[in-house]
Amino acid sequence: MKTLHGKLFLLVALLVFALGALALFLQARSFRSYELAMTQALNESLARSLVDEYFSDFASRPETGRNIEAKFHRLMTVNPDIELYLVTPNGRLTAYTAPPSEIRRQRIDVRPLVEFLSGRSAFPAFADDPKSPGRQKIFSAAWLDPERHESGFLYVILGGAEYDAVAHRFQGGFLLHGALTVLGIGVVAALIAAFFVLTTLTARLRRLARSMDAFRASQFREPVPVSVTAESGGDELDRLARTYNGMVVHIQMQIEEIARTNAARRELIASVSHDLRTPLASLRGYLETLVMKENLPAQDRRAYLEIAFRQSETLNRLIEELFELAKLEEIEARIAKEPLQLSELVQDVLQKFRLVAQQKKIALEGEFMPAAPLVQGDVATLERMLDNLLENAIRHTDTGGRIIVSVAMQAGQVRLEVADTGSGIPAEDLPHIFERFYRVDRARNAGASGSGLGLAIAKRIVELHGGTISVRSELGIGTCLIVDLPIIPPA
Repeated sequence: MKTLHGKLFLLVALLVFALGALALFLQARSFRSYELAMTQALNESLARSLVDEYFSDFASRPETGRNIEAKFHRLMTVNPDIELYLVTPNGRLTAYTAPPSEIRRQRIDVRPLVEFLSGRSAFPAFADDPKSPGRQKIFSAAWLDPERHESGFLYVILGGAEYDAVAHRFQGGFLLHGALTVLGIGVVAALIAAFFVLTTLTARLRRLARSMDAFRASQFREPVPVSVTAESGGDELDRLARTYNGMVVHIQMQIEEIARTNAARRELIASVSHDLRTPLASLRGYLETLVMKENLPAQDRRAYLEIAFRQSETLNRLIEELFELAKLEEIEARIAKEPLQLSELVQDVLQKFRLVAQQKKIALEGEFMPAAPLVQGDVATLERMLDNLLENAIRHTDTGGRIIVSVAMQAGQVRLEVADTGSGIPAEDLPHIFERFYRVDRARNAGASGSGLGLAIAKRIVELHGGTISVRSELGIGTCLIVDLPIIPPA
């Protein structure tokens, strides 16, 4: 009984037996009530007939106790299943057929007798049994003198002690045998029906359990979907099966995401180790040279120090970008957004980079849509994104080249484009340029420096603002980075 099917069947069996026992009890009670009502109805006029035949002159000529006992004895001989009592109007017993030692009460409540004689009683009607205090029995009653009620009653108990003993023996056997037969047939039929119904209902649960066990045995790598009767609606088991199927897909996606995350983490560690090792080795080499060669000329010493300083700046920039990317990639990353005009922010950033562009003799131009719609964004992070895009464009644009930054409306969004006339990016490298530490040095300037995190940071900032970033590039012509940001709907 460890399975759900067995437990449900056991519960149903217990309920069936309990209901059967209750039905047997109620049947016995109803049969007994029916029997008593029939007996009382058939003997309703018995007391009146006995008064007319044996006690017609009792009121005018009271009989002696010996004569009453003789009549009672004769009546008991003819009909031994009744008990006779003469009762005064206040309920006191004056004569009776039972031995005096068996009488336990000398007074009874006469109200049931009065109601019986008035015709207001509903059968079966009960009155006190003088032999058993607290017990009542069916009866028949009659006035000894209908004209003079003070003469009392003839109180006839239907079914005395002998009748009770015989009836209990025979009725118990017949009733028990018949009831048990009916109950047994009903219980067997109910259990058979319950077994097939429960088997049908739990079949889908068993299939679901087998699918879950198989999914777990495969280390959650090979999902075993469960069929459902309908894509929507259905009963609780259908909803459970649909939830399980969705959960399987979600778990599989999470496992794949974890695998990708682990691979990316290993790649990140390898990339960080490589990118940190190069400037650290260079920095250490020049510092060791300065320590070991104390007689270096001042000009060489200054050159070594400048190189070591630049390498330390490279390390510092790489570490800061790693921390920034880690902070932006947190699940709970939140930015403080506010309405802003993207064109104004772009103009401010262009002014910041004009001197760098002039030193490299690169033309830095801006094209702005007048009265462009507002976007909801964080000024600091969007400025960081623009810095990264412009730094990337300047780094990979040759002297005499051109960079154009434009802001316009496109398909209900504000579009920012940073286009340069650099060497371009090979098509096979385009899907990877937003990955961390990815650099296309062989296709662009071989001497260009950078951590490979700038575009990854820019992409994460755009995603946090609900936008998208993409790239368009041709070898020998140039590259265009495209950012689309949602506008603020008009009030």
